[in-house]
Amino acid sequence: PHHTEQEFKTTIDGFTLHGVIDRIDRTEGGWLIIDYKSGRPVARTRRDLQVALYGLGAAAALDLKPLELEVIYLATGVKVQLEGVGALQAQAMKIASDAAAGIRSRRFEPQPERRKCRLCSYRLACADAL
Repeated sequence: PHHTEQEFKTTIDGFTLHGVIDRIDRTEGGWLIIDYKSGRPVARTRRDLQVALYGLGAAAALDLKPLELEVIYLATGVKVQLEGVGALQAQAMKIASDAAAGIRSRRFEPQPERRKCRLCSYRLACADAL
């Protein structure tokens, strides 16, 4: 590994993106960011966007180009190389930009989800709670 537990901080649309990359390796063609997952595999889209957002932040803050992304599930040892990193990062950037715009405009739409609603302090007062 070139770096482990590498902290990064960058700005996207006026908001700070801060995180810690589990591992960064130097490859023949550039850089490989590895994200270790201790839990069970999650939905591909959610996993890929989270890792792409970290990759986007780390690439900007640490000048890591070109970039590959990989997820390793510790419980099973399964390695997943993410495909289409450029497209994933563009999608992650759009989501981050949309979130930043929503925060700036103070627009917080309820997104009910049974698991989250159950733990929310406002569930009894919320018309959208499940």
